[in-house]
Amino acid sequence: MLSYQVSAILDPSSSQSFTVLLVDDDPLIRKLVKKVLEPDQYYIVEARNGVEALDLYHEVQPDLVLLDGSMPIMDGFECCSHLRQKAPLQALPILMITGLDDDKFVDAAFDAGATDYIHKPINWVVLRRRVQLLLKMGELHDRLTASNNQLEAANQELKSIAYIDDLTNLFNRRSLDNALDREWTRCVQAGDPLSIIMCDVDCFKRFNDTYGHPAGDRCLQQVGQVIRSSIRWPVDIGARYGGEEFTIVLTNTPLIIALGVAERIRSEVIALKIPHKTSQVKDSPFVTLSLGVSCTQGKKYLSLEDFIQDAKVLGRNRVACQDSQDDC
Repeated sequence: MLSYQVSAILDPSSSQSFTVLLVDDDPLIRKLVKKVLEPDQYYIVEARNGVEALDLYHEVQPDLVLLDGSMPIMDGFECCSHLRQKAPLQALPILMITGLDDDKFVDAAFDAGATDYIHKPINWVVLRRRVQLLLKMGELHDRLTASNNQLEAANQELKSIAYIDDLTNLFNRRSLDNALDREWTRCVQAGDPLSIIMCDVDCFKRFNDTYGHPAGDRCLQQVGQVIRSSIRWPVDIGARYGGEEFTIVLTNTPLIIALGVAERIRSEVIALKIPHKTSQVKDSPFVTLSLGVSCTQGKKYLSLEDFIQDAKVLGRNRVACQDSQDDC
């Protein structure tokens, strides 16, 4: 069982308290160090050697380590090396204390990952000021890290805003254009099949006029959910093209598979039974979709624009494909 001491100079639950891990085999040195640091009210945890220090590290998560260089069982240099593997230089200040006063010690201390060092006999004023400075540096590092994390989170949110349609949570037109350009170029060069589905909510203006725009928004959200659940997200691309129009880009997908995806989307939207009493679609009192499907396989397109145009829809509540104006 470990034998160590914890000196709560300040209530350890206080957010103002720094935790210092004091590692020294000499109980007198530990007592004197605590006395010097009392005015600054640190929460001090004591260890007698490097092994105890490593065992305590994860438990107490110190803000600073005061580490004697010469100790039994595991000396300060080896302990410092192990600690540095657990925490980067900026995150954990390590102040080494030693009676060795030569260049070899200095090199060994910094090679082991020490932030700074002082010699024995200890100048207690210097020790206190070094501890204050290193803790301040650590605190500034923590604040900078937190600010950087917040900035990164904000940047990610901005990216989402820039590329995600906020109503349907599908990609927006900007994302679609970028992805489609990229996939078009890749598939043309590699000879892989690329399929595209153009999807339109039938008689959507009448739906909005009848039920109101909030209901129209809910309708588009439900269609978006069906599209998202019907594709290999995010390998395939589901996007809101504009208004009540959607586009699905299916990478490495032949026409027969794309037609199956389109039919599944069409039938699942019908299964939602979203009322549309003013729809002009024959024998359907519910919201329906018209979907046009096109594929690069077996047909040479002069441009991406021709490819998209070929997927446009003729008729309502059906899936139409590139080689026929009839249902596919």
